[in-house]
Amino acid sequence: MTKGVHLPRVTAFCAKCERKFSRIGSDLDRKYCSDSCKRQGGAAKAPRQLLCAHCQQSYVQTSHKQNQRYCSISCARIGQGLKRKAEYRARGWWANYREAKADILQLIGCCEHCRWKEHKEVLELHHKDCDRKNNSRSNLALLCPNCHTWEHFTNKTGQFRQLLKRGLTNPH
Repeated sequence: MTKGVHLPRVTAFCAKCERKFSRIGSDLDRKYCSDSCKRQGGAAKAPRQLLCAHCQQSYVQTSHKQNQRYCSISCARIGQGLKRKAEYRARGWWANYREAKADILQLIGCCEHCRWKEHKEVLELHHKDCDRKNNSRSNLALLCPNCHTWEHFTNKTGQFRQLLKRGLTNPH
């Protein structure tokens, strides 16, 4: 369209209150004079019964959004959090080391160095790069207490860092 050319205004009657109103030519599908007439005039849709994606309870759709999946904000937060956790775990990453230990314990169930599995509850989770926030599978090892201590001793990390800096091997 060239600059300065305008569509003509057209006069119409409101489908709700029958008041005369004008509209621009490109707005031919407009049937109501205002938003309030539009809200009152349109046939109300029957509320949809939906099933919550988290708690599986039936609820009436309260949002205008077509993709509403949860019955409440709290269910949405929990459901989205669980979905995010599942995606992280599928990629081999956990939000905290306790979750990682529980999953790896079920998966492996023994020390990754010496294969000791007599008391699984005693096994410890070792972070190879010593960063407790890095919970990716490639950074974690499930070790028995002896292997875990030995790992830190040979790498001069953890409780042995200060001891080995001073050149001492026997603390007493």
